[in-house]
Amino acid sequence: MKKGDKSYYSEFLGTNLIYNIHAIERSIERSITEEEILNLVENKNTYCIRQPNGRFRLESDDITVILQYDNGNMRIVTVFLHKSNRKEKKV
Repeated sequence: MKKGDKSYYSEFLGTNLIYNIHAIERSIERSITEEEILNLVENKNTYCIRQPNGRFRLESDDITVILQYDNGNMRIVTVFLHKSNRKEKKV
């Protein structure tokens, strides 16, 4: 884990979920709560696709979370809102 990262244990994934500083910053900018992210990750009905770069894209109606396998853990790479739901804060 890098400085500033947070870690949660994911029951659904059966591994640690590392919430890196980039994802934390983007979620703040985009007004996406940790609860929304964790609910998306833990929901067995979440749409998930493996991207060509090996990352996993999880989508709900409102947000997308990008995960990457990292030394036995899953790292949240970034989070973003769908275009129709943009509500980013000016920083």
